Amino acid sequence: MAQQNWEKSYKNKEIPWRNFSPNLSKILNKANIFSGVALDLGSGTGEFSKWLSDQGFKVEGIDFSEEAINIAKEICPLCNFSNWNLENLENYHFKYKKYDIILDSKVIAFIEDKEKYLNVIHFKLKGAFVIQSFLYHKEKPLIAVNEEKLEKLLKEKFNILDKEVISLINKIWVEYILVSK
Repeated sequence: MAQQNWEKSYKNKEIPWRNFSPNLSKILNKANIFSGVALDLGSGTGEFSKWLSDQGFKVEGIDFSEEAINIAKEICPLCNFSNWNLENLENYHFKYKKYDIILDSKVIAFIEDKEKYLNVIHFKLKGAFVIQSFLYHKEKPLIAVNEEKLEKLLKEKFNILDKEVISLINKIWVEYILVSK
């Protein structure tokens, strides 16, 4: 989706992908992480960041939509949000050295060089990495990833603590909880 389309979607509040949120409480329990520093990749309008902040985490959120970041800053003024293209994550000036939890909510499908992206995440991670990605999407088939290829990439750098496949009408996605090897 082109940058201007993202901006328009956020401005018009046409953001149905934000309705499918991970159960962060369950994830944190499984990963045994209850405080620390969180990185929300593709933070969008900041819902996950706000929840983490409310639980006591210091949160840094990154999204390439300026409109989304402006909304996120209103929703969670205690969070640190930045407008950045995640395709170039290796050049980003992170606020913290390491993160107890890193979230990727359906961002990886839009990343061309997934290995480079995951290398940065692996380097910055000291706790758990939670990633969601569509395996099937009837209306937008181009945002789906190949499960076998994704899992192979993930297993090169991370151990899988948990994997859940979630299915709704016309959509299937996978959610992983990972830790560094």
